[in-house]
Amino acid sequence: MNKKELKGKMPNKYQGKEKEYKKEWRERNKDQIKEYNQKRYQKNKEKLKRYSRNFKKNNKEKVEKSMKKWREKNKEKVEKYNKRYHQENKEKRNEYDKGYSKRPEVIARRKRPEVIAKKKKYDKEYYKRPEVIIHQKKYFDKPEVKVRKKEYREKNKDNPKYKLKKKESNKKWIKKNPNYFQKYFQKHEKHHQKYMRDYVKNRRKIDKNYKITCNLRYRFWNTLKYYTKTGKIMRFKQYGVDYKAIIEHLKPFPEDLGNYEIHHIQPLFTFNFDNSDGSINLEEVKKAFAPENHQWLTIEEHRKLNHFSLKN
Repeated sequence: MNKKELKGKMPNKYQGKEKEYKKEWRERNKDQIKEYNQKRYQKNKEKLKRYSRNFKKNNKEKVEKSMKKWREKNKEKVEKYNKRYHQENKEKRNEYDKGYSKRPEVIARRKRPEVIAKKKKYDKEYYKRPEVIIHQKKYFDKPEVKVRKKEYREKNKDNPKYKLKKKESNKKWIKKNPNYFQKYFQKHEKHHQKYMRDYVKNRRKIDKNYKITCNLRYRFWNTLKYYTKTGKIMRFKQYGVDYKAIIEHLKPFPEDLGNYEIHHIQPLFTFNFDNSDGSINLEEVKKAFAPENHQWLTIEEHRKLNHFSLKN
């Protein structure tokens, strides 16, 4: 409808108000317009698709702005539609997403530095939104989600890729929250100490491996404290001590474990744990705590060998 035709058909009250008249006319003839558009689309389907593609290609920014404006204006409508569509086409959508992600051009595009940087920036802003934080909290508090996460952890606990990913994730989190644990333990110090005492006490009763590992660790710490100048200054693994190997060597455990102690065949005081420069002699440490240097002896035999006397 051109301006001349419009003016000819327009009532007097709308003269000079073409936009208002058009709007009212469209409202009155909604069904007719819809029917006409559908017929026109079916008749010129390929032509219109081609035109639409070209228009989007040549007017990217304009189209994006227009779509964004429309989505913001019709937020509830869009959310309802997306939810309904996702529920109705769940399997179809999942299959499509899997196939889409495996396409070579999609994989190549996602590896581009500018795409990675853009996604990181978007994710950073997105996950800070209050509504997203609330939604995530609600989602992760669901019992079925907790069960699913637990099952996933159990299934992948020995998977090297999962372990590495978890380790890196933990490192990043600690970097972002350097004082978290310090503040937490200061706040809950008494409760944590009591919890750890009870935990260690109960676990030692039911877990023989854990009990023996604790004893070996204490023996190792004590040895470095009394027979070296520096004491223990590194992690146990860095000294080359393998507790699992020692425990395997000591198996099978005696049935009445309370009446036995671990004995070092070559006594610990016979080793020279210090180098001339004051550092720890790691080779001597490895020899002293090698699995084959450990054996079970009854408390009485062990203390006789170590020049102890039993109290009557």
